[in-house]
Amino acid sequence: MNERLKELRKALDMSGEAFGQRIGITRATVSRIESGIIELTDRNITLICKEFHVNEEWLRDGTGDMFIEPTKDEELAAFFGEVQFLSGENFKKRFITALAGLEPEEWEVLEKMAKRLYEEQERDG
Repeated sequence: MNERLKELRKALDMSGEAFGQRIGITRATVSRIESGIIELTDRNITLICKEFHVNEEWLRDGTGDMFIEPTKDEELAAFFGEVQFLSGENFKKRFITALAGLEPEEWEVLEKMAKRLYEEQERDG
């Protein structure tokens, strides 16, 4: 499992410190796990799989693909979780805040505009 952890971290292009921070362990602990000095705990396996969308079977025994595809709902939840902590000056946060304040009829107008743009793009090819 230690080699797969190292492979995962490299696939994510993350330092041991950055990887560890995301799951609440130190860089030194990541290094000790990767070198086989200590084993991954079940808790850390669960955190890794959840945080990085890793296939638990792959991490535990090497079967299957490294990553699992998140659902649309999971992608949205992750996006909104990230936006929540952005500063008020950030365009993403200002835009999402503006969308959150729309009235139902304004959503209908946006939907019509989006459909029109899509149709124009399809025509222009």
